[in-house]
Amino acid sequence: MPERTDALVEHIVDTVKLPYDLIVVDNGSDLVDPSKNTTFKIPENIQTTGGFLRGLEYADSLGHDYFAHWLIITSARFHKGNLKDPLKELMDVLEGDELAYAVQPSIVFDSDQAWSKMMFPRDGGLPRRAWGIDYISTLFRAKHFNDIGRYREELTMMWGVPGECNWKARKKGLHIYVHDGYSMSKHTDIGYKMDRMNMTSKERRELASAESDRILEPIYGKRYRERFGHEYRETSGEY
Repeated sequence: MPERTDALVEHIVDTVKLPYDLIVVDNGSDLVDPSKNTTFKIPENIQTTGGFLRGLEYADSLGHDYFAHWLIITSARFHKGNLKDPLKELMDVLEGDELAYAVQPSIVFDSDQAWSKMMFPRDGGLPRRAWGIDYISTLFRAKHFNDIGRYREELTMMWGVPGECNWKARKKGLHIYVHDGYSMSKHTDIGYKMDRMNMTSKERRELASAESDRILEPIYGKRYRERFGHEYRETSGEY
């Protein structure tokens, strides 16, 4: 979705003042031309997790000691009227709490995504502790993120990845935040509606769920989703 990518890049370039390296990964687009801002193009679609991991590997190759990694997907959208530096808003949370694993902007109510606890607004625009977040535009403290292991690459479609990583973070006593001081939109089905996915959203959900069950059930048991959602929740600032 080059038009979505270009809009994200434009907002970052216009608003972000902190030092950063911007890496744009085209994950095997074959239906449309890549964004003009593409850093590198993967020849074939290796799904969400693979795209994120290839971007992180590219960042590793640059040789910088990153404090944080900010991962954004193209179904997310910044609001042009909000001219605050979104990266600074998120960085302030990580810098203010050494145990902060990740911080995610809140999601406005017109978003079509299932994590209702991430919706805006709550608590007067302040960061709030969460037991888990979906990874939409998430800033991760690099040390904690790397210690946990980044992502399980076998979960190619990302289904199950947030649950497992959130659970691992809480197990280590780390903190996860939603920041109501900065919000974004998330339109889960935008790529399918634009016919850019080579499958329907229902087909992808079914494939992703089957993949998640096949990989995670042997490790965590048949009730792994419940375990990820509830174990350690009482110590994580549940809301």
